[in-house]
Amino acid sequence: MSKPVARRVSSDDCAVSIDGVVYYPHESEWVNLMGGLAVGELKGLGKFGQIQTEMDAIRGDANEGARVLAILNPAFDEVRFVLARHVTAWNWTDNRGQALPPPDFESLGMLSQEELFWLLAALQNRTPDAEKNASPPSPIMSLDTPSPETAGASSTGGLSLTQVS
Repeated sequence: MSKPVARRVSSDDCAVSIDGVVYYPHESEWVNLMGGLAVGELKGLGKFGQIQTEMDAIRGDANEGARVLAILNPAFDEVRFVLARHVTAWNWTDNRGQALPPPDFESLGMLSQEELFWLLAALQNRTPDAEKNASPPSPIMSLDTPSPETAGASSTGGLSLTQVS
């Protein structure tokens, strides 16, 4: 019996929108991903499905800004925690072309929400390039991640947990 190995994924299709312009900051770059989400990770990521309901409930509240941060900060920390376990290496650079530190919880905090959601999609073999090539999603569970066009459309970036049949 052998241990699973990380797979290398091209980051060419990782899109980031800044001021309405779509960029592909990781062309010719890659990430190594160790697949297989643990049950606790699925549970933690599943909380994203509840965020929109929580955000709707606080809309108009006098302390709305602080409450929004109280909801979003732990959710993004959960995403970073999960990705820190699964992104084993990368050659990603920042917007100035400088190499990012090795992937870990802290360096993942330097990324945009679109980059984080792209990494989650890549973890499940659901990037735009993978879907174009008809690569199958995870056989048990799948995280719906946003397209570059819809990533900023909602507070959660469109992330939700769905059962794959």
